[in-house]
Amino acid sequence: MDIALIHSGAPGISLWKNVEGRQFERAELPLQNISGGLSAAAIDFDNDSWLDLAIVVETATGSKLRILRNLGPDGFVDVTDS
Repeated sequence: MDIALIHSGAPGISLWKNVEGRQFERAELPLQNISGGLSAAAIDFDNDSWLDLAIVVETATGSKLRILRNLGPDGFVDVTDS
């Protein structure tokens, strides 16, 4: 199982990928202009069997909901606007 952690400083959320049950490596997330994380939920937003992330983050203009689509081996992409 992978682990998503929310924290008060930038980038606000970190995702740690489980590598064969022996170690974790940090996964890159497409987050910019974030001052902190508030909450996260793993959901299959697009029903493709890959767990996506719905996160609430703090920005300079307030709290924002972001949807990060999981593309499997190709990482995550921010699909909030679409």
